Amino acid sequence: MMISYMIDGQGYLIINRECVGEDIEDLEYTPKPEFEGHFRVKNVADEVGLLKAWFSHMQEVKPGIYVTYNGDFFDWPFLEKRAAHHGIKMNEEIGFQCDSNQGECRAKFSCHLDCFAWVKRDSYLPQGSQGLKAVTKAKLGYDPLEVNPEDMVRFAMEQPQTMASYSVSDAVATYYLYMTYVHPFIFSLATIIPMSPDEVLRKGSGTLCEMLLMVQAFQANIICPNKHQADLEKFYNNRLVESETYIGGHVECLETGVFRSDLPTKFQLEPSAFEQLIENLDRDLQYAIAVEGKLDIDSVTNYDEVKDAIKQKLVSLRDHPTREECPLIYHLDVAAMYPNIILTNRLQPPSIVTDVDCTACDFNRPGKNCLRTLEWVWRGETYTAKKSDYHHIKRQIESEMIQTGGVTSSKPFLDLSKPEHLLKLKDRLKKYCQKAYKRVVDKPITEVREAGICMRENSFYVDTVRSFRDRRYEYKGLNKTWKGKLSEAKASGNSIKIQEAQDMVVLYDSLQLAHKGARWYSMEMAGVVTYTGAKIIQNARLLVDKIGRPLELDTDGIWCVLPGSFPENFTFKTKAEKKLTISYPCVMLNVDVARTNTNDQYQTLKDPVSKLYTTNSECSIEFEVDGPYKAMILPASKEEGILIKKRYAVFNEDGTLAELKGFEIKRRGELKLIKVFQAEVFDKFLHGSTLEECYAAVASVANRWLDLLDNQGIDISDSELLGFISESSTMSKSLVDYGEQKSCAVTTAKRLAEFLGDSMVKDKGLHCQYIVAREPQGTPVSERAVPVAIFETDAEVAKFYLRKWCKVSTEANIRFILDWSYYKQRLSSAIQKIITIPAAMQKISNPVPRVLHPDWLHKKVREKDDRFRQRKLRDMFSPLNKDMGMHNLNGTGDIEDLLTSDKGLRKTTASHGFNIGKENHPNGSPSAKASLGHCKNQQKSVIRSNEPLRDDSADEIVDRSTDYQGWLEARKRKWKYVREQKKRRRLGAAASSEGPSNNLFSARNIIQLAPSTLPGRFFAWVVAEGIMFKIPINVPRVFYLNSKAPITDEFPGRRVKKILPHGKPSFNLIEVVTSEEQFRAEGRKLAAHLAEPDVEGIYETKIPLELNAILQIGCVCKVDKSAKKRNIQDGWDLAELQMKTTAEFSYLEQTVSFFYLYHSVSEGRAVYVMYFPTSLRVHAVVINPFRNKELSPVFLEKQFRDACQTPDPLHENLTFQVDYHTSMDAGSKYVQRMLLEYRQQHPGPVIGIIECPKLQAIRESVRALDDFPCVTIPCNARDNNYQALGWQATAGRTSMQRCAASTQWFNERISLARYAHVPLGNFELDWLLFTADVFFSRALHDQQQVLWISDDGIPDLGGTYEGDICFADEVIQPALTYPGAYRRISVELKIHHLAVNSLLKSSQVDEMEGGSIGNFENDIPPGPNATETDYNDASLCLPAFQVLKQLIQRCISDAVSSGNVFADAILQHLYRWLCSPRSRLHDPALHRLLHNVMKKVFALFLAEFRKLGANVIFANFSKIIIDTGKVDLPSARAYCDSLLKTLQTRDLFEWIELEPLHYWHSLLFMDQYNYGGIQAKTQNVTSADSSDGDDDIDIVSSWNIAEYLPKATQDHFVLIVSEFLYVPWKYMKEQVACRAAMRDDTSCTPSITIMAAENLEGQVVDYLRGQIGTYFAEKLLTIVSDILLHFKGKGKSESVGPSNSELDPHLHKGNAALEFIKHICAVLALDQNVQHDILRMRKNLLKLVRVKEFAPEAQFQDPCASFILPNSDVGSYCNDCRDLDLCRDSTLQGHEWRCAVPQCGQPYHREEMENALLQIVRQRERLYHLQDLVCVRCRQVKAAHVSEQCNCGGSFRCKEEAPQFLGKMRVFLNVAVSQKFELLQDCVRWILEVR
Repeated sequence: MMISYMIDGQGYLIINRECVGEDIEDLEYTPKPEFEGHFRVKNVADEVGLLKAWFSHMQEVKPGIYVTYNGDFFDWPFLEKRAAHHGIKMNEEIGFQCDSNQGECRAKFSCHLDCFAWVKRDSYLPQGSQGLKAVTKAKLGYDPLEVNPEDMVRFAMEQPQTMASYSVSDAVATYYLYMTYVHPFIFSLATIIPMSPDEVLRKGSGTLCEMLLMVQAFQANIICPNKHQADLEKFYNNRLVESETYIGGHVECLETGVFRSDLPTKFQLEPSAFEQLIENLDRDLQYAIAVEGKLDIDSVTNYDEVKDAIKQKLVSLRDHPTREECPLIYHLDVAAMYPNIILTNRLQPPSIVTDVDCTACDFNRPGKNCLRTLEWVWRGETYTAKKSDYHHIKRQIESEMIQTGGVTSSKPFLDLSKPEHLLKLKDRLKKYCQKAYKRVVDKPITEVREAGICMRENSFYVDTVRSFRDRRYEYKGLNKTWKGKLSEAKASGNSIKIQEAQDMVVLYDSLQLAHKGARWYSMEMAGVVTYTGAKIIQNARLLVDKIGRPLELDTDGIWCVLPGSFPENFTFKTKAEKKLTISYPCVMLNVDVARTNTNDQYQTLKDPVSKLYTTNSECSIEFEVDGPYKAMILPASKEEGILIKKRYAVFNEDGTLAELKGFEIKRRGELKLIKVFQAEVFDKFLHGSTLEECYAAVASVANRWLDLLDNQGIDISDSELLGFISESSTMSKSLVDYGEQKSCAVTTAKRLAEFLGDSMVKDKGLHCQYIVAREPQGTPVSERAVPVAIFETDAEVAKFYLRKWCKVSTEANIRFILDWSYYKQRLSSAIQKIITIPAAMQKISNPVPRVLHPDWLHKKVREKDDRFRQRKLRDMFSPLNKDMGMHNLNGTGDIEDLLTSDKGLRKTTASHGFNIGKENHPNGSPSAKASLGHCKNQQKSVIRSNEPLRDDSADEIVDRSTDYQGWLEARKRKWKYVREQKKRRRLGAAASSEGPSNNLFSARNIIQLAPSTLPGRFFAWVVAEGIMFKIPINVPRVFYLNSKAPITDEFPGRRVKKILPHGKPSFNLIEVVTSEEQFRAEGRKLAAHLAEPDVEGIYETKIPLELNAILQIGCVCKVDKSAKKRNIQDGWDLAELQMKTTAEFSYLEQTVSFFYLYHSVSEGRAVYVMYFPTSLRVHAVVINPFRNKELSPVFLEKQFRDACQTPDPLHENLTFQVDYHTSMDAGSKYVQRMLLEYRQQHPGPVIGIIECPKLQAIRESVRALDDFPCVTIPCNARDNNYQALGWQATAGRTSMQRCAASTQWFNERISLARYAHVPLGNFELDWLLFTADVFFSRALHDQQQVLWISDDGIPDLGGTYEGDICFADEVIQPALTYPGAYRRISVELKIHHLAVNSLLKSSQVDEMEGGSIGNFENDIPPGPNATETDYNDASLCLPAFQVLKQLIQRCISDAVSSGNVFADAILQHLYRWLCSPRSRLHDPALHRLLHNVMKKVFALFLAEFRKLGANVIFANFSKIIIDTGKVDLPSARAYCDSLLKTLQTRDLFEWIELEPLHYWHSLLFMDQYNYGGIQAKTQNVTSADSSDGDDDIDIVSSWNIAEYLPKATQDHFVLIVSEFLYVPWKYMKEQVACRAAMRDDTSCTPSITIMAAENLEGQVVDYLRGQIGTYFAEKLLTIVSDILLHFKGKGKSESVGPSNSELDPHLHKGNAALEFIKHICAVLALDQNVQHDILRMRKNLLKLVRVKEFAPEAQFQDPCASFILPNSDVGSYCNDCRDLDLCRDSTLQGHEWRCAVPQCGQPYHREEMENALLQIVRQRERLYHLQDLVCVRCRQVKAAHVSEQCNCGGSFRCKEEAPQFLGKMRVFLNVAVSQKFELLQDCVRWILEVR
């Protein structure tokens, strides 16, 4: 039709006369003087001419910038389509092409700037005001011409001039909008953002910020990170996270109603807050002067004057807290809050660090101040399914074909892309959750987390934010200046000045940018910023609450009213005539903000080379005060208890609207009726002189609009009515996409389609304008929407459709159709929110009675007015001072004491006594008199018993607030005492009535169960009430028979339900109870039963009876009533005894006396020592055939005193006596006599403690011991090796040490008995294994599991022998070795509690892998140790594993909460107990299961080490050696401490403890037995500033391979290796010292940074290379020449190796010089940096011995093949457990193997070791025969039995070849020969001979 455009202010219009009715002359359109528009008009014949004319003009003027309004979506695509229609290609004509994907139109040579993009992103206009007309009105300030789209074609013919004016008006508006706003803005941005103007205009603000940051990063030489990708598989509490975010700013509305500065408001102030303000007044004012005003306090002249003025006002407010006065309405907001929080805390995404970053950081030292921690709140939603469910679903879906929408209908899941994977998985997971858990996601979880912020991170991000904040402040200032200049310019009428000023205003407006970037993304940082902001606002609110009334909290400010008399603005005058005006409300808040938010750790880089930082305090977060304002209106919500956030209107003092937020008036498409009502109503809030009058004025407006609706708009025209009541909404999708959804807009669109055709509604963005009709009645509102367009069409059409839609037959008039009640309800809703509900809240009666209050409001209003309202409970109490509360609590008595107070005593005790009577006289109640008498006595005793109690508690006043734990302990003691008193009362009567003999039946302390000669009968040594008895007890045999056949009468027993070991199926499980005699007699019958096919197994036949009794009755038991009538000597049955806990009845609380008997013997010489603590005597009996007497009582006394660490007054009176005898008989008879004598003197309970090599022998020779319960102490074998001379003194000294320790040992053993609930005398020698067995057995019994106890280490699985798999116990201990030279500091760490940790965390490990623990066996490495059982037994012992886990959890809680040493010991020895075949409950499957978990935890542990920057050198289950990467010892120690602390925070390694053993300055590491290093001395570890001189180090050489060199060359080898370590280390030390001297060191920065360390290392390597070429090469050539000379004359066979060469087939019978060269070069070549130089030197050395470099004999091989005996638990004295390397362990080199623990030195049990080795040899042989065949080519295991070849065509071979197997056997033969294990030797020789 026509094209209008402007070029540089000149307008052009081209007219297509086909459409336009007449030619148009040149015209002018100038809406405002500053927007001139002169247009030249060209009339052309048709559309083709029109297009060509425009294209040719563009080719002629070649504009650089094309500007449109919404041209991307309309103008350009329309032009292109019309041109294409006529066969013209727009791209070829003017180079523009539309990209429909991007929705943009671009050319290569000029910009296209679409003003609509600027309006959407940068104009801040509401959504509804973004059309060109609205923008012109808002930004250019005039109303443009408007023509209805439907009229345009008609007008072109009928009113061509109007259409021409309309067309050019758009061009003028677009041109001037662009020139005024868009052009300066976009091109000023393009100067700082490296993008083309097209991009700058169209990209989002986030992208622009990111580009800006990338520029800054480039300038700061920083690599830009990739775009942030969210981790799609995140778990929280073992559940998949559905979504996570941080909690943003805090917004809250607190009040509702009208607040005006001229209407009095009620205030209820808090005097204490004003008191605080008065106290802090000096501080606040000084802060305002010094910090805010940056003035010197002394220069202020009127300080006191201002202070007094403020103080006076505050005092008045404090003294009259309840007041009604005109308020001050303020907005207290934080200036640029988020940028300032970022700047104050130096926040930037890269500086959010975790302990992983900090641990590996160079600045990580004790006392560092570069890490600041701040809180933030995480919020996440998780799926209801657990992690294991998720993994199961994942596994399942991975094997499926997935339906995809493309041409190929389905493809395998694994072929999909990662996002698709997750989408499908989550869909499946949602369905699963819905089905299994009845909901998809759990309630959102919030969690306060801490983020670590590094204060030393490169500050480019912070600097960018700072420059923009400062620029924003600067521009705000300049903006004000230039706005002032603009008004001046306007006054002077100078147009050039006006334009300049306007440009500057726009430019400064445009550069205020937001801060946000997606490439630099950090949820933690965003969370910290918003949380810190929310805390600042909430803290300010707390203060405002006390001194005024907060109205609304915003993210960055508070709207509040303060009393009118609150101090406001004050001015300080200075001597220099300067003035400083302060706002007091602002100052008081800023001081608080500064106190809580100042960052004292802010660090700035001072010296980039040496990395020095300066630290200072920073806080730029400050409140600003806006106001006071005239009025603030806050609407209410229609729901109870909800206030509407972010909706208010604020007026300035002059009555203008300062701020309007959130009302419908600002929204597009909203009902115009409501918009107009709101626009009118707000001004009315300023009318009236009281609140009532104000609401009356407002109500008048409401009434007028209500009238309009009530009389159905009788006074206004239809078109006006339509304008008021029509609503509009724009559809974001096309109509088809909405599908079945229902809404007014959808209904409108469908109805528009009916009468305008479907083509009108097919695209998205349809603008639907509608009204709501009242017909058809009863249908939802959404179905009653009628498009407004229908009223603008032909009357007949309108009539037809309205009747159709409204289903009415009568006249379809608009007023008749409208649903007036709907509109009235909409208006009433607005009136309620703005007028009536706020009025009610402000206690004003309803100003608009026609609009009723909601029901809840009536109640609330009544409550407010009701004087007799019931008070809340909390109103009746006032808060109490905390310390006072604690004080009162401590004075409170115990509730049990109330019973015993005098007042209520008579009643309570009488009834109490009566009950006691009944209980004690079961055959009838005693007479009331007796009862009363008894009662009085009782009363006396009660009172008496309470008196001391009160004294005790008086002594024990512990302040609960200071020492809560102590207070609790004191309370517990008191409660326990009261309980015991009650118990005594209950039991006391019984005791008195039935005589002392009956005490025996109360609770018995069992000292020992001793076996007798009869099977099944034991003697129990029992103590009750201070008397000891020896009572026979019969213990029956209980076993379980699992039979498939129905139950027979042959075995009397009952059927039980229990879990059998190893998952055996339970058919008919019968519990059989029989006597031991019968059991032994029927042994054969049982064996026959076992052979029957119906019997699956017979269980628990191997449990020792003694153990069974201990498990059942423990150490404290009670006798059944039925046994009371019997004589004690007749004995009791086990069933008649009930176990009682040691908490209910104490065990050996009254001290039981003991005597100690020590005996050691060696070749006819012996010592007996008896120590009687009660009679204070020590008797020594020395048996010496040679009659020399060396011991005297004085000597013994001195030794005894020395052995007692703490002097005991009892030991002062000890008498010592020594007797000599020549024969053993005479000695034992003397001991016998002494004991009998002691027995007569001390008839009470006495326990014998015996320490001797052979207990049975001493019992037979000293029969008197049968009269005592005897407890044995394990004997140290070294005690019985007397030397030839002076043996008496040694034996005497040892015996005295043992005597002195006996009391402590006895007391500890009693504590252990209490804890383990085992009789004192029944502990086995290895008490740890025994206690663990007892605990585990009881736990299994509790869980109804059958035990597999046996005495040979092979679990009893129902009698079926599984000895084969038993010794598959040989698990491989993982050991990782990374050989090399580590020239930085390394540290060796000992690992504790790995087994305990693995056991407790097994389910976590399991969850991580997404399976059940049963899957642990899958990753056992195949190979020589796999068995044919395929390790499925690991899953079979899961029930037992769970029980074990619970048991260990109990032990941990005992050890941690009560500090129980025995529980701790059990935890330490858990793994030994599981491995040890001497444990009764030993089960290899259980051990293997735990071992697998341990391997997994260990692997994760090492991964964590690597993550924390440590380099692992060597690791096994017991120790780890790591390279710290630090050069100096202090920083290595700091790193090590930090590393251990960090590891402790990891939940998965919670119980693992690491202990640093050694620090190595330099370490050359080949393997566990071959290493050398420079070790830092341990005593120096404590001193902080170590000099690392030669005195502080040890050079350690531990080279097992050196043992295989000739003695003559071993010293050379050690010397060269030591020098190879020492020389470069010494050089490095000197270099470091030089550097330290060159610079002044500061405490916070390490002396050597990473860069410097690498530089230093390079120097050291160069130096070492030089040394190898000169010093080492020369020295080695000399040594090799010497060796050649030395061994020249000797035969070759003797040239190598130690004397035992015939025993050791490993020794290389070769050339000594060659061996030396091979060994030394193999070790030196470990240093990778100089490997090449070493190999060159090796080549030269080999020339000397005439061997070629690559000849087979020149290759080094470890000369020592070895075998490790795993987990050898072979010492019973110190209970150590370790892996023994039988060929390389230095402690095993001699012929007698001893324990390596220094205090122990026990010889290992050779028989046990030989037995273990034999089992392993047999096991390995069996596995060799049963092994699989594997294919040579594809390595698959042979599956088919008879096939000759594999499917792939390869041939098969054995998995373990014969030479390999025989090699291993030879190792065993060497061990057998060298250790004289004859049985092992025979066995292995036979295997080797057979081969």
